[in-house]
Amino acid sequence: MSQYCHSCAASLDNPDFKGESDIYCKFCVDAAGNLKSREAVQKGTTSWFTTWQPNLNETTANERAATYMSSLPAWAE
Repeated sequence: MSQYCHSCAASLDNPDFKGESDIYCKFCVDAAGNLKSREAVQKGTTSWFTTWQPNLNETTANERAATYMSSLPAWAE
């Protein structure tokens, strides 16, 4: 069964994404394996969105990142 980051949905089966945590990828945690702040993760997600959607402006990418993150266990409201 595939494992996914509870913060950004990155595949934890991919060794390039695996970090110090069993439920979060290396991009969503600090060196000790603690989940980064919502703002830090949202900034990274916004940046990721703009890398594969080059015509997406940063404001829209940030709004989409917030919506995307709200569907994941770490950020569900």
